[in-house]
Amino acid sequence: MAEKRFRMSSNAWQLVGLAVLAVITFGVVALALVPQSGPTADTRPAATAAVTPTVTEPPAPKPTVAFIGDSYSAGTGATLPENRWTSVLSRDRGWTESNFARGGSGYVTSVSRNARAACGLDYCESYLEMVPQIIAAKPDMVIVSGGSNDRGLSRLVAANVESVFAELRKGLPDAEIIAINPIWVDGERPSGAGVFGQAVADAATAAGCKSIDIGQPYQGRPDLIADDAAHPNDAGHAELAAVTAAALKAAGIS
Repeated sequence: MAEKRFRMSSNAWQLVGLAVLAVITFGVVALALVPQSGPTADTRPAATAAVTPTVTEPPAPKPTVAFIGDSYSAGTGATLPENRWTSVLSRDRGWTESNFARGGSGYVTSVSRNARAACGLDYCESYLEMVPQIIAAKPDMVIVSGGSNDRGLSRLVAANVESVFAELRKGLPDAEIIAINPIWVDGERPSGAGVFGQAVADAATAAGCKSIDIGQPYQGRPDLIADDAAHPNDAGHAELAAVTAAALKAAGIS
């Protein structure tokens, strides 16, 4: 029996083509309607809030403090320069130290013979002779200490004491100027030590300066004195810094 073959008419093929086209069109439309997960049409970056720059104030400059004094203030007896009482005091209070102290000197006393041994210079000026250097340095504060090398209060010493503070005030009208009473170690304190200290305080006050009394911290304290029996050791310098700081605080001096 002969095999029959199935043949589709041209109209049937057209119907099949239309059906396939309809399926494809439906799929494309459906895909277009599906929400997209990518970025939205507006892809502009969000506005950034304005940042106010932080202004840091520079630290206040440290006050410069000039010291006039004798070998105690120069640091004799201390094992290192940074252990002298002026340096300890300046470090603790945040000062910039400017040290003009000269060994062997006093309000009226200077050293020319053996000056190298006393202060390391060819000549060790008296306090009054140091004043022009202090004025030229323009410190914020001046501390004047010592006086034991003057060996007591004579008329000449008293005149120089007055001149020291008067000249400092004249040359440094805006500076804080402070006088400290003379101090001695055991066996060196003269009978008129109290009068000398009062003369220093009076001269400072008369010139418009200030004064503090730190007493006699080395009297009866051999443990604070170096082996030369004349100058403070490291502990003695630390003690002198401490009593000076306490006296300054009590007087309201920053």
